[in-house]
Amino acid sequence: MSMERSGVRMYAFTKENIMELRKLWDFPDDLFFPRLCPVCRLPVEAGGTYICPGCREQLTQIKPPYCLRCGKQLTAEKSYCTDCLRRYARLSPMHPGERAQGDFERNVAVFDYRSVCDMLMRLKYKNDRTLAAFFADEAAKKYGWMIQKRMQAECIVPVPIHFERRLKRGYNQTELIGRELSARLNIPMRTDLLCRRQKTIAQKKLNPTERLANLREVFCPGKAKGGIPDRLLLLDDVYTTGSTALACSRVLKEMGVGQVYVLTMAIGNGS
Repeated sequence: MSMERSGVRMYAFTKENIMELRKLWDFPDDLFFPRLCPVCRLPVEAGGTYICPGCREQLTQIKPPYCLRCGKQLTAEKSYCTDCLRRYARLSPMHPGERAQGDFERNVAVFDYRSVCDMLMRLKYKNDRTLAAFFADEAAKKYGWMIQKRMQAECIVPVPIHFERRLKRGYNQTELIGRELSARLNIPMRTDLLCRRQKTIAQKKLNPTERLANLREVFCPGKAKGGIPDRLLLLDDVYTTGSTALACSRVLKEMGVGQVYVLTMAIGNGS
């Protein structure tokens, strides 16, 4: 129905009119913005997978056997990688699987780092934010059941970045993945539990000992407006030595979190 006001014809729509218009305009996003394969960058089938079948074969997912502590791919049937055995044997020679106080329960990773390195760099430094949906989709398919049923994560907590880096980059790539993963698993994402109060030099330039020192006192508790969960999933893009996950886990457990599980998009090889 239309109305005249000051020589201008105006239209008033009922709720039913609006619903009908929405149906007419409800085109799939892929119709105007084709989804591109993250590897070859060519359009993939609308509404289908995020990656070409042929390109998927170029990516290496982490499969058993993998380390039950850090999640690194293993070449032999054993429970822990050499790094974790060496690290935890110093704490408990008779029980190398035992964790240090404040340590996370375990990490699981989706891909071998070398096969997705370029994609992670594009997501992190070249503003290719569409890759967040791809990584979240792969993580949900691979570990969704484990996260929901075994870990029983009450929320997803992305590792925070310093506000100066966020201003420069415009986003936190791990938070983008977390938002997509939250929607797929129906688990809330929370950014109020952890803060990053210091800007550190890039971890990739440091050895394991330097990484731990670099992260000391970097993370601190957030305002935690939604209360303290008992079990949560800490999310990061890459697992190298576990220094970041350990630093975050210690802060979270000091706040009262009972169990901290870690999910990363990529990890290097173990032995």
